[in-house]
Amino acid sequence: MIFDTHSHLNFKAYDEDRDEVIKRTQKEGVFCIDVGTKYETSKRAVELAEQNENIYSAIGMHPIHIKTDLLKIKMDEEEGSFQPLGEDFDAEKYRQLVKSKKVVAIGEIGLDYYYRPKTKTRLEEFKNLQKKVFVQQLDLAEELNLPVIIHVRMAFEDVYEILKLRKLKGVIH
Repeated sequence: MIFDTHSHLNFKAYDEDRDEVIKRTQKEGVFCIDVGTKYETSKRAVELAEQNENIYSAIGMHPIHIKTDLLKIKMDEEEGSFQPLGEDFDAEKYRQLVKSKKVVAIGEIGLDYYYRPKTKTRLEEFKNLQKKVFVQQLDLAEELNLPVIIHVRMAFEDVYEILKLRKLKGVIH
């Protein structure tokens, strides 16, 4: 059995061939966890999972989607060339998505310091905001007894400090 623990079939990049990709996974017996990165993609991941027996979903908000005016992010074309609009984390909205039995994890959550404000003060505010939202999502995972899918880029020490006192299961990339 093959299990893809981190797919993004819910992304717009798959709009043209999503059905074909899903058919291929079904034909080959591949199971997928379709991972959300903000509320919209988390909701789409749940919908895809409910429509396909070999797909499960993870819901969460990637640190790049956290609402902030501390910096403007210009995405590299290699990273999907989208412009993050930012949103506030609303645990209740995500809690509603977990009503689906196809939700198997909280993710993609974490810390990402690759894009960063230029001043030291703004950088500290930026890091603290990401840590706050990360902890809120870890709390949600613990409350719901779900594993986590963690994204970390240029922030390993902070992620480790936050995780070392918790008893969570999951994966980190």
